[in-house]
Amino acid sequence: MQDRSVTDGPNLGPPEAQGRLAGTLPMLLLRAREAVLEPARPILRRHALTEAQWRVLRTLDVDGAMEATRLARAVFLHGSSLTRIVRDLAAKAYVAKRPDPQDGRVVLVAISPAGSAIVKELLPLIRAIAAQHRAAYGPEALDDLEDRLRKLIATAAGAGE
Repeated sequence: MQDRSVTDGPNLGPPEAQGRLAGTLPMLLLRAREAVLEPARPILRRHALTEAQWRVLRTLDVDGAMEATRLARAVFLHGSSLTRIVRDLAAKAYVAKRPDPQDGRVVLVAISPAGSAIVKELLPLIRAIAAQHRAAYGPEALDDLEDRLRKLIATAAGAGE
């Protein structure tokens, strides 16, 4: 039987300290997420941003203003978490809420000039980390992994129906 314990990566320790679930798909996906995000955390911390706040800023910078429910789906957050994050980002003047011009009952969340400026400042640093991951893993292998993950997501989503 193949030893499927994983001993590399951040904060893993010896296989016996990982627990018996360390090699399961959900745990491997969580650990992969942690390993990919870990190098970006100090950059975000220096600017008093969380990963979730960065996702919100980056999404608004790319996609423009949007209604909170759509934004929550886009950044994979629960509505209550997004409400807190938007409040915190608004306190830093990185986002603003405004009424939808087509429907005044709908409130849009938009990135502010200060929010765009912080994205513009941090994005090259974040992209450099992504480029390092790509180079270390191999561009073709990473493209293949991304394709396989998309297929897994689609398959898993279909299995729940």
